[in-house]
Amino acid sequence: MNRFIIVFIIFFNAIACSTEPRLDPAAAQQSSDTRPALAKSDKLPEPPETGEPAMHAIQNNRLQRVMQQINELVYSQLSGEINLKEQRELKTAEIARIANELAASKTSIVETLPTLNLKPDEQTTFLALADKLRMSAAQMREHADNYQLQAIPATLDTITNTCISCHVLFRKSRSLLEKCKDPRYTC
Repeated sequence: MNRFIIVFIIFFNAIACSTEPRLDPAAAQQSSDTRPALAKSDKLPEPPETGEPAMHAIQNNRLQRVMQQINELVYSQLSGEINLKEQRELKTAEIARIANELAASKTSIVETLPTLNLKPDEQTTFLALADKLRMSAAQMREHADNYQLQAIPATLDTITNTCISCHVLFRKSRSLLEKCKDPRYTC
């Protein structure tokens, strides 16, 4: 019984919401053969005004606004994701380039060794730190090339700590004046 009522309600709503023009009962009973031919000046009878077309238009406008909002959200998100991808590619390429330069700087760092007047064990430590810097920079370049962005901050921390360790160990004995005379040092 409940199913019958639900089917009846759905059927009634489908008929009531139909946008096709309805024929009045008298016109519906006439067969197409017995209808008089319409003159060019005669107008087709319009359906009675019940407010349904106005309500349909209002609902249609609401649906259009909602669909427009959904489209804007979806397409702006897709556009944003495309832009983010392009920006990510540019930034990782820049990180890789800088990391490569940093790795190559090991050579110039090692060239400063004779001017530092270090003891043999200090020279070993200095060279180990320079090599650690090169390896960490190469690792950062690899992370950037493979878009492993989550690994880059930890590698950057390693590079920073390596630089700080070297500077603390081997620049502490140099006076500020000596540092400023050195073209490889920025005051």
